[in-house]
Amino acid sequence: MNSSLKKSLYLGLAALGFVTVAGTVNANNASAKTYAKATSNKWIGAGTDNNVTFSGKNALYTKAGTLKGAKLVASTTTLNKLAKSKNSEDNFVAYRVATTNKGAVYYKVVSLDKQYRGWIYGGKSTKSFAGGVKSYTTFKNSSVSASDANKNFTFKKTGTTNNGTMLTYKAPMYTAYGAGRVIKSSAAYKNDVLTITKQGTRTREGDQWVYVTDTTNAKVSGWILRSGLTATNSVPTTKGVTVNYIDATNGKNVGSTVIAFSATNSDASNPVMNMNYKVSDISKVVPAGYTDNASAATTSGLALGFASGANSAAVVSATSGSTVNYYVAPTKSASIKFTLNVAKSDGTTSAISVNGLMDANGHTIQSSTLANLNGSVGTKATSAKILAAAKAQGLGTLTNPSTKITYTLTSTTDTEFGGTAALVYTAAKN
Repeated sequence: MNSSLKKSLYLGLAALGFVTVAGTVNANNASAKTYAKATSNKWIGAGTDNNVTFSGKNALYTKAGTLKGAKLVASTTTLNKLAKSKNSEDNFVAYRVATTNKGAVYYKVVSLDKQYRGWIYGGKSTKSFAGGVKSYTTFKNSSVSASDANKNFTFKKTGTTNNGTMLTYKAPMYTAYGAGRVIKSSAAYKNDVLTITKQGTRTREGDQWVYVTDTTNAKVSGWILRSGLTATNSVPTTKGVTVNYIDATNGKNVGSTVIAFSATNSDASNPVMNMNYKVSDISKVVPAGYTDNASAATTSGLALGFASGANSAAVVSATSGSTVNYYVAPTKSASIKFTLNVAKSDGTTSAISVNGLMDANGHTIQSSTLANLNGSVGTKATSAKILAAAKAQGLGTLTNPSTKITYTLTSTTDTEFGGTAALVYTAAKN
């Protein structure tokens, strides 16, 4: 090998050696700078304010992704699927926050079914969620519907099944971390009366959950799927307040109902219910023929509703299993008068003369009022009831011996009590 070739080879190998060494040094330096160090790691609580979902920008690791030894728990693809899930078990909560010497923020999160747990990049500030996580509302509250607010309920099925329909919960299932069951079996509370005081829907499923108050066993009160309840009109007297309806004109008991007890005071040792809050429920089932209209006249001088004067305090504040009086007044009653009319070919009617007219019993027409058909002024009797009353009174068929004409009752219209019904007949020559 000539000297110039040797020299070229020597210089080339030397240069290559330098590059290799330099590359090794740079690689080591780069490796040392790749891993960040945690400068803080704090517990931030696991309340619903820290419920989160994923943006899909970052994956989940066993530790902050830039720390040495971090291993993948869930890829961005997996987290995207979880973020779009229709199952509340895939809700997450952030409960720790860490910062690194690189100025990055990481949150430790866990799914509410505890299947996933790890650290995810959360931006550059601990003031709000960012990066791979964002705030998420797992449950949306709404007002209790008017129909449900005025009803009593029981468990539709009782038992130990943990699916949201047989038990009560501290929060709707998988919407709040650590909010488990209130009771583990509802078998002993099969006949308990429940009232709905709150409601809302889970964000992912869109199903309706309600908060029920057990009027007998407060320890049962909690959240349950609305579909797990059935409405009931039956309230045991021992678990409610019996309301006696008293005729204010004579003091007689004319009916009663039982209102589910629900304490309205804060004294747990002496729970009482202010019955004035239940007046609308009590008014709905006032016995037929009576009213609680305060303007109605009474002969006793008592105000309608709860007793006035010295009795009012005792009546308004009721305890579970007690009885109270609610004063009502008889509704003004009236009959219905009638006129006799014959249908004409042009669709109009004309009055039938009662002179010489005989009813189905062979009696002359003596009255213009339907007997045995009375009702509250302002309410209506149906045409069917009017026709039945007229026929029972012998007005179904009328005859006039002198004119040899027979009239057959065919129709009338709904008429208010206190008014006049037009009875319409067809005429035929004998």
